[in-house]
Amino acid sequence: MLDIEYVGNPGKACALACYTMTAKYFFPEETSFEKIAKVSDWQPGYVVWAFKFWLWIMNKGIKITNYEVLDYEGWAKDNIQNASSYLSEYSREYTKDPESLA
Repeated sequence: MLDIEYVGNPGKACALACYTMTAKYFFPEETSFEKIAKVSDWQPGYVVWAFKFWLWIMNKGIKITNYEVLDYEGWAKDNIQNASSYLSEYSREYTKDPESLA
């Protein structure tokens, strides 16, 4: 097991808690939940998407070699109005601005 400080899930922010723990592993002195929330553009009460966090961590020199497979290209082609075939009901309901993801 890696020695990573546990970060709890405040509401619907389980992914954000995971991003914070990942960032703390690589950058412990400069990482806080609040900083990663800002980097990820998280809004309390809504789910957070990985795009902005991935860009932030990759710009710091971390390579991401294993990631969730989702048909983002098909999603972009179909536009956000047809996102129901790509997102769970929970993700649709708790995404603050779905149009910003297209």
